[in-house]
Amino acid sequence: MEKASKTAVTGKVGTAAKLGKVDKAQVETMGKLEKEKQKLIARIRRIRGQVESIERSLTGGDDCAEILMLLATVRGGINSLMAEVLEDHIRLHLLAPEKSVANAQELAEDMIELVRSYLK
Repeated sequence: MEKASKTAVTGKVGTAAKLGKVDKAQVETMGKLEKEKQKLIARIRRIRGQVESIERSLTGGDDCAEILMLLATVRGGINSLMAEVLEDHIRLHLLAPEKSVANAQELAEDMIELVRSYLK
């Protein structure tokens, strides 16, 4: 009965669980990942709206100070989005249980490389 209710709630993931292809923990993880994905998409949509606002301000001849404020808002949104995706990448890929890291030094080097690559 529990698997049937999971199927109704989670769709494809629940169907896979019903067929025995994934366990309950995997279903819950996939559900959390989908929620996180939706949050990121919502952030992108807000950023898109902010960029469109900048375009309207530029074409409307708004004051430079107002445009700079809008630009700072977009930059903050992008930085926040970048931090969230980096955090997810670290948690889901660098620290994944199935990934064996030989030592802390190797993990530290991977994280440093990641930060240097994306936070230039």
